[in-house]
Amino acid sequence: MEFPNTAARAFPLILNTNHPEFFQRLEKCSDLNLKLAEIYNSNRSPVVKFCQKLPLIASIVGHLLQTYLIKPVDAELLRGTVH
Repeated sequence: MEFPNTAARAFPLILNTNHPEFFQRLEKCSDLNLKLAEIYNSNRSPVVKFCQKLPLIASIVGHLLQTYLIKPVDAELLRGTVH
């Protein structure tokens, strides 16, 4: 993947996209987003929709926060590495 290599040249720390939870959590966010779209397209009242969407949004925020808190890769150490 080119993004981490490009980011490593610009930033001292980069997201650890090789961590086993990284893409699992993003996939969960994607699944929850599809559920949000289903609720949005339903014929329920706005109050019911809001109550149904709130826990899904909170879950997405939680997954994104946990993804962000994964220990980053020190790009400074990678700069001396030859690929």
